Amino acid sequence: MASLVAGAVQIGTGLTFDQDQERQADSLGVEYAVGAGFNPWGMVDFFSALKGLEGTSSGDGGILQDLGELFSTHPPTDERISNVKGQIQKLGVARDEANLLWDFAAGLAAIQQILDLLGVG
Repeated sequence: MASLVAGAVQIGTGLTFDQDQERQADSLGVEYAVGAGFNPWGMVDFFSALKGLEGTSSGDGGILQDLGELFSTHPPTDERISNVKGQIQKLGVARDEANLLWDFAAGLAAIQQILDLLGVG
């Protein structure tokens, strides 16, 4: 039993480190998007679409609902949305920034194509 608990603690510690890496990746994604001339609000749209697949704690049947956050290698989606929005706002990038590219409808269509290929759309 002690080895089982020790293994669970070790996994939990490793996941925290991975979640920190994902937070850093999200932050760098915003920077790289802006640097490449893309509107980073597309990341918020993506995470919002992902959130819709997760369902809610009331059991509304989201595709990803059963995964849970405890053993997830990614931070909770709500946290990711909040962090990315905050960083974009600090950069002063408007959702409709004219000199940056992001077509909301086309972006969501691309996300849907990926989900269809994965068989979860």
